Amino acid sequence: HGKTIRERAMALIEIAHPKFRPWLIKEAKSRNLIYQDQIEISSKAPVYPEDLESYTTLDDGSEIFIRPLKMADENLMRDMFYSLSKEAVYHRFFHPLKSMPHKEVQKYLKLDYESEMALAATTDKSPDAPILGVGRYSLDPQTNMAEAAFLVRDALQGKGIAKTLLRSLFEAARSKGIKGFTAEVLVGNQAMMHVFHKVFPSLKSAISDGSYSLTMDFETASTTKRRKSVKKTSGKKT
Repeated sequence: HGKTIRERAMALIEIAHPKFRPWLIKEAKSRNLIYQDQIEISSKAPVYPEDLESYTTLDDGSEIFIRPLKMADENLMRDMFYSLSKEAVYHRFFHPLKSMPHKEVQKYLKLDYESEMALAATTDKSPDAPILGVGRYSLDPQTNMAEAAFLVRDALQGKGIAKTLLRSLFEAARSKGIKGFTAEVLVGNQAMMHVFHKVFPSLKSAISDGSYSLTMDFETASTTKRRKSVKKTSGKKT
């Protein structure tokens, strides 16, 4: 309800059997139901990892929902991007990005849920719930280390969302056999540095050209539990 024709088409293609997805993308393009430059979906596209969904309680007692991103989240991602301050955008992308057109945003949504993973923090489980923050990693197969990055709405920074996303992303990456995270953080982004240090007290850092290069081995990650336990979703299809 409330979705555009393009959003409905993409949502339906995502839940179709993987072997039909390339054909459905082609047919949807031929009917102008989706963008002509929509990234193709492989017939071997992975199954959405529903087991990574969970409700989590933040330090202030508020509850958020953590889930993997989907291709159908394009408008939700764009809405979050345009809510950000120039400083927040610069801290995440390292340059003053002014817009997030379809061609760019879909790059952040094409995930294999193995070497490329992104988790979103939302207000609840509903498909149209606003995205509050996003954490993602991209694996370097040569080192078995994944580069991690985070983005949280300005008004919600300092509430523990980035820390929660980092821990959830860490758990997802470790389950895939990934050795650790790397990250690039601008010198002025002390809030993000605090988050990384909170979860990885023994991280290694080096400074160069105005940014910190961080290395975080999973064996050194903090095992401190959140104040309230994570409540897994029922797993029922909605």
